[in-house]
Amino acid sequence: KKMEDERFPIIDISKLVESQGKDEAILNEAAKELMDGFSKWGFIYLRGHPIAKESIEKMFRDSEGFFKQPIEKKNEVLIDGADIDYVMGYVPFKKQTFDYSKPFDLKEAFDYMHHMKPEMKSKLSPAFFELFKDFFTQCHDLTLLLFRLLATSLGLEDLEFFHKAHDKLGRLGNTSIMRSLYYPAKEKSEILEEQSRCSEHTDYGTITLLFPKSKGLEVKSPSGHFIKAKVIPGTIVVNAADLLERWSSGRIKSTPHRVTIQTSDMSKPRQSMAFFVSPDNDCLVECLDGSNKYEPVNSFKYLDGRFKYNMIKS
Repeated sequence: KKMEDERFPIIDISKLVESQGKDEAILNEAAKELMDGFSKWGFIYLRGHPIAKESIEKMFRDSEGFFKQPIEKKNEVLIDGADIDYVMGYVPFKKQTFDYSKPFDLKEAFDYMHHMKPEMKSKLSPAFFELFKDFFTQCHDLTLLLFRLLATSLGLEDLEFFHKAHDKLGRLGNTSIMRSLYYPAKEKSEILEEQSRCSEHTDYGTITLLFPKSKGLEVKSPSGHFIKAKVIPGTIVVNAADLLERWSSGRIKSTPHRVTIQTSDMSKPRQSMAFFVSPDNDCLVECLDGSNKYEPVNSFKYLDGRFKYNMIKS
């Protein structure tokens, strides 16, 4: 099999969306495809999802407007890295890293949570706030359907298992975030050796919904090398994260991925959006098959540890 032929699977969920996950035959078929993709790759493409193309385009457009503001303006809504209950606001360059042995990643971001400190909300334009609130809600609704699919794929009797573990999603007590990412254009001479747009990492929580606008994402394939993920119009990339790997006793993979610098593309900025789904802070994540392949961990403790490790101390 040629390297460039390798691609994680596309799952069409239009029938699942139509039946709201209630039709058992449709649910079982989609669950089988999901497990197939998640156990081999840890990544899938979702086609036939309910998130409107116009919503996605508006998110990209208005986010770009935010990132193109002067740094002083963006710093008015600077993130407070110390308080994981409210990881909300602007994430500047050099604020986060996944690999301390390499130069900082060439990216900036804006993180949104439904629950936020009033002083943060007062600094955002009402239109910008509403835009993120609406998009967060759309991603949340889709995630609830995916939870049902996940429970089915893992053969759980309780199809509401993941709903209960993420009961506070969008409220205080859960750290799921909507992140808008911006990778600015750079001249070749400005790029340091071994620098990338986003270093190799795995995601921390349960699953991530990813909306890439242009190429750059690379995913570690089952054969161990990185493949360039194609951008397939109308699809969302969904990947499994660390805590889901633990819940599934390793049946599902939390796969390393990165955004490399392709010097041919560096003259153009790159954007993407990610909805990072995490369990509730008080959730104990343990192997669902009763094995002890992974030790039980408290969700908040795990996420907080990973998050603080990747926050560069200023």
